[in-house]
Amino acid sequence: MYDAYLEQHISLHLKNQDDEYYKFGYRSFGPYLFGMSTWLHQEVRKKGLKRILFLARDGYMVKRAFDLLFSGEEVQDEKVESSYIYASRRSFAVPTLKDSRNLEELFIKYPYLKTHFGKALMKLGVPKKEVEALPQSLLNTVFNDAKELLSHQEACKVLSRFFPQIIQNSQQEAELLQAYFKQEDIQGDIAIFDIGWHGTLEAALYSLKDQLNIASIRGYYAGILPRKSTAVLEHSKGYLFDRQHDTGYYKFMGLNFPIFERLFQPQEGSCIGFEKEENRIVPKLEEFLHEEGSQDQTNLLTIQAGALAFVENFAKELPANSPYWHKEDAKFWFSGFQQVIKFPCASEVKALGQLTLENEGEIYSLAAPKGLFTYIFKPREFFKDFQKSWKGAFLQRLLKLPLPYYQLLKWYYKLEI
Repeated sequence: MYDAYLEQHISLHLKNQDDEYYKFGYRSFGPYLFGMSTWLHQEVRKKGLKRILFLARDGYMVKRAFDLLFSGEEVQDEKVESSYIYASRRSFAVPTLKDSRNLEELFIKYPYLKTHFGKALMKLGVPKKEVEALPQSLLNTVFNDAKELLSHQEACKVLSRFFPQIIQNSQQEAELLQAYFKQEDIQGDIAIFDIGWHGTLEAALYSLKDQLNIASIRGYYAGILPRKSTAVLEHSKGYLFDRQHDTGYYKFMGLNFPIFERLFQPQEGSCIGFEKEENRIVPKLEEFLHEEGSQDQTNLLTIQAGALAFVENFAKELPANSPYWHKEDAKFWFSGFQQVIKFPCASEVKALGQLTLENEGEIYSLAAPKGLFTYIFKPREFFKDFQKSWKGAFLQRLLKLPLPYYQLLKWYYKLEI
């Protein structure tokens, strides 16, 4: 956990604070944002880069913390400009499909994720109206991977029919992406920040770098561990883990991503591409499924406010020569967050378990089980809810027994953390 100095700071600022969401933001999320922001600043300056691009949506909170700490730098040679640019796996990957010669190449460039076939078609740029005209049974089919999809006769026939349309759409999206980068003056040697985990956006940008007038890309991530080392990601670095250090955190974070990812995002939908509006290129955003002004939204904003309050307060109280400005130990800054994930108290389980995560057009609670009686008669519902949850808290709320939940999960999933 934290050292005495940090614990004292937190205690003083939270003495009269009883809001569970604000406390979690200040005590757990805030220190992590502070540590990662100072690390980013140091890394970018080491490489002599003057600007870092925070990719939407997951770069939103890190940019806000980074700006609180460094936007007021007076020494021009040390100043690192930050920009928030709209991006997503889909909006960067689809433009790379324009030179695909067949369906196999299509899915090499944009790997198929296990999802409904209808959703996959729309992600490739097939208009919704044309997708909805297909048999519902086919649209609802979920293929495990591209190989299985391409071996399905009916699905392959549909893809072949839409293939020219997919390529034409890719070319149009590539032109819009190029215009967006030119508008935002993104060129030359660039640095990007994203949560991670496999560097998909960086790989897509690299394949388009000549068209986008990019000389080199350095990716910085909360964590990154590609399945195999690639030349594209050779110069990329992860804060909490990467190919070179603390790889055990990859599995730990993968298991607990629901409580992690939602906290970084703004209150808007994901970017699905770009369009021209008068004389500007603007992002097209998916519908944001969280209801504006809802209690869930209010709770998330309270967490984010608490986290940014920590960053601002802690920075104001630190002397300019304090070693905390250069403390690169990610595990130290993450330890409060890690403690909550592994051993949450009852109030944290109840409060944070009510938060929700949006994924593939659906909203899931982090840890809000339906009830033991329901799952006894509907075990498939249990496995579905459990897989998409913050697992330790889910079991704790479901069983309501004083059991070593994290130790059981650690044993079952063979975790190292």
